[in-house]
Amino acid sequence: EPPTFKNQMCLLSTGPVEQSAPLWSTDCESSSSAESSCAASSDIDISSDDDEQEDIIPGLLEFAAEIQANGCSPSSWIRSLVAGKKLLLVLDIDETLLHTERTDSPGEEMERQCAERPFVPFADDSCCFKIGSFYYFMELRPGLVQFLHNAGRHFQIVFYTNGTNNYARVVLQFLFSILPSLQFDVRGVVARSNVTDTTIKTLRRFNAPRNSTVVVDDRSDVWIPQDCKNLVQITPWRGDNTNDSELSSLLDVLTQIHRRWYSGSRDVRTLLNPK
Repeated sequence: EPPTFKNQMCLLSTGPVEQSAPLWSTDCESSSSAESSCAASSDIDISSDDDEQEDIIPGLLEFAAEIQANGCSPSSWIRSLVAGKKLLLVLDIDETLLHTERTDSPGEEMERQCAERPFVPFADDSCCFKIGSFYYFMELRPGLVQFLHNAGRHFQIVFYTNGTNNYARVVLQFLFSILPSLQFDVRGVVARSNVTDTTIKTLRRFNAPRNSTVVVDDRSDVWIPQDCKNLVQITPWRGDNTNDSELSSLLDVLTQIHRRWYSGSRDVRTLLNPK
């Protein structure tokens, strides 16, 4: 089981920086045809026009299928990341970034509003929405907006959830409404409707380069063993601690990983799991 991020933060704050390794090295196979096909699919044109903001979401939700269809290789990912001096950050959603509960009766007025729009915000950190015949209440983990804003400076972000596409769509719409700049940092979304296995997570879904990808999840048992070396396991948040500060501490870890990777330590797995 991977160490907690608090232990990882202590490990990252000490120790020498390794000598530089090649920027393009990966532990996965690549092909020239895959690299060339990736160029067109990796650039997402995001307009700042409010009327066009929703257009990005279908593309993000088709992300995994598009990557697999075009055969993007890990080395193609790394070239894209290094061009912006970033790494790849894969974020679980439920109990990691937010908490969602089903509610049987949100009230007549709330039911009317949910029928008219994708979600009904209560404040900057919560909303109510309807999927199918059920109503849900979603609350963001304390510090999430600031975390995503700062993480986007050093990482391209992929959300990975075992929830459905419809659920992921609402999460994106709510987050984008609070933090519009997040659209420029999110590379894609992996949800239940665009993967064949609904329980096991793996970076192979979208050919992520393991040496430059950090995974954040509250569970390690849903990841294949090989990908646990990339995992920073965070304490689950179920909406019961308004003073939670895990995301602030997590950001410190991620900042250190980014700094040390670009200082010469070309493998996040070595940084997260030192011998």
